[in-house]
Amino acid sequence: IYSNPFTWRYVMNEIKNEDTVIVNLIKDAVEDKGCRLSTVDFDNLVVKIDGPDELIGDCARAVADIV
Repeated sequence: IYSNPFTWRYVMNEIKNEDTVIVNLIKDAVEDKGCRLSTVDFDNLVVKIDGPDELIGDCARAVADIV
């Protein structure tokens, strides 16, 4: 579909930009709730959050609201 290398590079950059935006949204939401974003793995659909036990549930809900 993307035989032109410049088009392919543009498409890949756009995908990376979207990933960056999503990670930043998740990071901001998690930090607003008092936690810290530990890992984001889009390939395996994993988001790991660190924080006090009493806040993890609120932080996980903030992530779920975004994704």
